[in-house]
Amino acid sequence: MRTLASARALAVGGVAAAAAVMFTSSPAFAGTDVHLYTTNKAGSGSFYSSGNVEVVQVCDEKAGDGMYPVVQLKYGNKEYIVPDVGDNPDCAGGKINIAEGTSVKVRIFLRRPGSDMNRYYASSWHNGKA
Repeated sequence: MRTLASARALAVGGVAAAAAVMFTSSPAFAGTDVHLYTTNKAGSGSFYSSGNVEVVQVCDEKAGDGMYPVVQLKYGNKEYIVPDVGDNPDCAGGKINIAEGTSVKVRIFLRRPGSDMNRYYASSWHNGKA
């Protein structure tokens, strides 16, 4: 089962290599990372900067429970939702381009498959920066 920690460890190696290359040409802006869990610890998520893009990831920590995690971002007048990971023991994510220095609000919650749009076990909003 892939967890947020193992996925993050893989990403850190790539970020370190990219940062070493970028540092020699120009200083890079350091964003504020956010790592969060649903209130029942069934879902985990993260938001962090990697080079010129921001990475958003969500992992189902309790696959088979009939619910799936969703990470939601708000920045400026825009909103971004991580694609559906499903009720699987995997992680899903995406990359988005947000202007450096932009404030980002991030939260995670669970949903049931189908038309149920309720937000179960939602975390509070956390502040990040691109």
